[in-house]
Amino acid sequence: MSVEGATATPTAIEGRLGGEGNKQSDPYRVLSTRLVRELIAADSHAEAAGEEIDVMAARLLDVVAGGLSQPGAALLDAATLRVVAARGFGAEEQALLQSPPPGGDAPLVRRALDERRVFLLARGSREPLLPALREVRSEWSGLVLVPLCDREQCAGVLVLAATETALPAAVLGSLAPAFRLLSLLLHPGRRTAILDGEAAAPAGEAERYVVEIEELRSQLAEARDQCRGIENEELSAQAAQRAESESLRARVAELEASAAAGGSEQGRREELESEIGRRSTEIDEGKHRIAGLEAENRSLHERIESSEGARVDAEERAAQSLSAEEALREVMNQPGLGDVEPEPQATSLLDPEGGDLRLGEIVQAAAAAIGDVDQSSAEDLLDPSDEVVVADPGEPALARVEPLLAIAGGDCPPVGVWHFDSNPGARAWAEELAVQSGSAFWTGDGEPPRAAKSMLLINLFDDSVTRALDLAASDVESLVYAADGESGQGFELGSIGWVPRPLDPAEALQRIQTRVAGRLGGIVIVSAQLRELAGLRQALVDVDAAGSVACDARQATDLLEIVRRPDAVLIDLMLDGGQGLALARQLRTESETSDVPILFLMPEAINAETMRADAERANVLEPYGSTDARRLLNSALAHHC
Repeated sequence: MSVEGATATPTAIEGRLGGEGNKQSDPYRVLSTRLVRELIAADSHAEAAGEEIDVMAARLLDVVAGGLSQPGAALLDAATLRVVAARGFGAEEQALLQSPPPGGDAPLVRRALDERRVFLLARGSREPLLPALREVRSEWSGLVLVPLCDREQCAGVLVLAATETALPAAVLGSLAPAFRLLSLLLHPGRRTAILDGEAAAPAGEAERYVVEIEELRSQLAEARDQCRGIENEELSAQAAQRAESESLRARVAELEASAAAGGSEQGRREELESEIGRRSTEIDEGKHRIAGLEAENRSLHERIESSEGARVDAEERAAQSLSAEEALREVMNQPGLGDVEPEPQATSLLDPEGGDLRLGEIVQAAAAAIGDVDQSSAEDLLDPSDEVVVADPGEPALARVEPLLAIAGGDCPPVGVWHFDSNPGARAWAEELAVQSGSAFWTGDGEPPRAAKSMLLINLFDDSVTRALDLAASDVESLVYAADGESGQGFELGSIGWVPRPLDPAEALQRIQTRVAGRLGGIVIVSAQLRELAGLRQALVDVDAAGSVACDARQATDLLEIVRRPDAVLIDLMLDGGQGLALARQLRTESETSDVPILFLMPEAINAETMRADAERANVLEPYGSTDARRLLNSALAHHC
């Protein structure tokens, strides 16, 4: 393609190729400004060193070819059409630039100078110069010839060749100041004045430099304003696009969930009416709860007053117990007590009046005086017919009675800690905390010990996680953390519930209700498996509860902004990129949702490597070690004990 009728002056190039539209939004002016600055820097060295025209032209051509990223570039002298500098053109290609085409016509370079026209040649151009160059090197796909003329004098022709896409007209138009400056720097009169030792520039050239600099400043300011405007428009467009995208995602999720449940517009209205009724019920329950709390508050005040009276009574009983203990010691230390032989069924002691005094009667009297047990409990603990051996007459009798009084409640500990972690150090500190709290401890060998309540302490990064989750029944509390001993990285989720696959709606509902204190009103379900969730959502409807569905973590975050405080959140661990772990970690770290019950919908196969990979993708890893895991278990044991 050629641009016919374009004059050779840079100003004309800008006017013809750029146009008014280019001035309104021209991102190429920044390129022109940078190129002008680099040309001035290259020329300042040439003036100081007094280099020859070929050397200076080569330096300036390097700046132009590098700044415009053109693989081929050449500068030809205006008078002789000689190639004074070239980059990327071989000797045969340089000869083609200077030679006339077949048929005796003038070389295209001479036509550009004489006609003062800019030529843009593409592969389909009728000008023979580009086909001739392509015969030498087939990679050439475009050619640009720019006459470097200022007013009535021409300094030469700039030739730029491209291998992929040629420079567009808009770029050439924006480069007008750079081409004008290149014309001035290569001007023959200017070079003659410099080499003769005259002024640094011919007459009038300093004025043109001032005009050039002012124009560049104006263009630079315009470019900066345009860049800021473009950035603002782009930010606004991105924000609007994100908002529209999120709105569409939420709508799609809602429609998919409605289609999976077989809902219709009538069903939607019924759901909204049910939601309104549920909210009204919650308000009524809240009022009843407030009234109950007020009654409980009054009861607590009464209990505080009663406890104060009990404390006074306890102090009085303690004083009485001291006197009873002293009386018992006096009886035990009477003369002849150590010589008494124990009978097979009872131990007789001599009372001051010479009669027999049995130890069981002494215990009953002491217990009644202390006030800790009544007469019947004392008889149950130590019957007068039981065999009691007096080991030392000087030892107080209560030292042997108190262990018998402490037997109560059976031998079943209140809490059993089931810890699954192959690290011996982790098992050691977990067992230490369990023993200190009076809890049973089990690491999976044999049958678990008996306990009133059991809790699982699970390390998701340990190979035993599969077996631990097999034991995660609905009535067993799971304390979940993830700790990598080698890297010192991990995270903590705390109390977590588990819903196994394949999904059984009745069992899943039972596990959710186990985690929720009080009546189940509504939960948030985060899973992309909408068909799988249809049965569970219907089971929730059957118990007058609602199940709001989000397909990924982002939709869940938006949904929680609306629901605010759900009764529970069920998260699918099969979400892509570890989104399930990331969402659970977010809920645990935010104050508004830190105590919301969380349940994981488990994949059919789970292992430690999968958990570690998901955690890395979710970017939830942080410094976490045994001290943090000890704190988690210690807090749970303190709560239960």
